[in-house]
Amino acid sequence: MTTSQSPQADSKRQQEAAAWVLKNRDANQSAHESRAFEAWIDQDPENRTAYEAAERQVGETRTDGKPRRLGMIIAIAIFGAALIGGALVLLHG
Repeated sequence: MTTSQSPQADSKRQQEAAAWVLKNRDANQSAHESRAFEAWIDQDPENRTAYEAAERQVGETRTDGKPRRLGMIIAIAIFGAALIGGALVLLHG
């Protein structure tokens, strides 16, 4: 993440990236959601960076031979950590 972004913006971006990782794993994702994802990715280069980081964390888990369910748990954990981090920044910032 760039240093010019506020901690709240970084936390929000991480939350969005984790949410997109989960949505993009859904085989029933709608065309509307797919277009929304592409728009989000194109909106800011940092969005792509955050998304790729979240994907790598899920992908590393999947390449270890673990069940796909573990990858989803990791993605949810990333999302949860981003939520908690954002809440802490808001409470103490």
